[in-house]
Amino acid sequence: MLTTLTSFRDPWQAHLLRTRLQAEGIPASVAYDQHIWVNWHISNAIGGAKVQVPSDEIEHAHDVMERCASGQYKAELAALYGDLDDVTCPNCGSENLRRPPAAKQIILGISCVLLGWPVRMYGPRYHCKTCGTQWDDPEH
Repeated sequence: MLTTLTSFRDPWQAHLLRTRLQAEGIPASVAYDQHIWVNWHISNAIGGAKVQVPSDEIEHAHDVMERCASGQYKAELAALYGDLDDVTCPNCGSENLRRPPAAKQIILGISCVLLGWPVRMYGPRYHCKTCGTQWDDPEH
């Protein structure tokens, strides 16, 4: 019998956990993901995309999920492949960042062009949620 391990609003997050569980040898599947792909707005109403595993594997699956959340797998990848090029705040080193949505930048750019204003294209602008620092990423 399958037991729901956790659920996600976005199906892609559920599938990422499913693949990690399968890599650890735990049979896993995602329920209701197709419903959400077709009608994304019903995700909260149906409880999200559910990651399900066999009942006898639930403890092992919880362990894998905790290792994902704690960053243990990320640390293993960094040990194998070196720097993962994660963006961090230049002021405090935090990874708790936010970027403005691309749609906002697109609408602003189109509005400037339509109004005849000069358009200056910026790279991604980052905002640190920890210390409030804002900066542009020079690599983009």
